[in-house]
Amino acid sequence: MSEDYVIEWDKNFADDLNVVANVFLSHNPTLWPTIFSQLSTQPEIFE
Repeated sequence: MSEDYVIEWDKNFADDLNVVANVFLSHNPTLWPTIFSQLSTQPEIFE
């Protein structure tokens, strides 16, 4: 099923997500790389 997904990340969008994460998190966020990694390998878990 995951072969049906094409994931393209926009650098500007990722940067914007990091800015938002920095507003809510007091430390440097490591959440986004984990989410991106899981999304690229198992996109169906986010449905």
